[in-house]
Amino acid sequence: MTTKQIAEALDKDETTVRRWVKRLAGKKPELAGKVAASSPMVPAEWGLDETVDIIEVGLGRNAALIWRENAVRQNLPQSAGVVTRSDLAEFCHTLVGEMIKQFLPLIQKPAALEIVQDYFTIKGYANKVGVQITYSEAITIGRAAKKLSIDLGKEVHLVDDERWGRVNSYHISVLEEVFRS
Repeated sequence: MTTKQIAEALDKDETTVRRWVKRLAGKKPELAGKVAASSPMVPAEWGLDETVDIIEVGLGRNAALIWRENAVRQNLPQSAGVVTRSDLAEFCHTLVGEMIKQFLPLIQKPAALEIVQDYFTIKGYANKVGVQITYSEAITIGRAAKKLSIDLGKEVHLVDDERWGRVNSYHISVLEEVFRS
């Protein structure tokens, strides 16, 4: 913003705002060169931070803070160091869009899931390996599988069975050993 624009926005005389600028230049030497280089033909352009500092010199800290908040809301020209909510929202929108572009192919093609079944009932394992067993053989094999499971430290799971209610299921390594013997 120029000095004239600041004066119009605050409903102040331009000479009043110029006095504020000169007072601020006395406090901030880095602005002295900008003030000296400006003229009515080539007015100085003030960033948001500089404009807030000018208003603080003339109207006080509270007025300057209110000005800054309104400027950010209205998205007025700002200095390079200030990030507004809209800038942040635009950045986030772009970032999310790029992430979706990169990860969408992974989401659309689910990885092949391999289900490994490592526990079987006696009858289930017998069917898997193609062996016919009777009820009494299943009880004998089950006792041997239970003993071997305890010896090897393998868990014995209980599973629901349509015919018998709940039956034991054993780790496949235990069943392989029991069926071999």
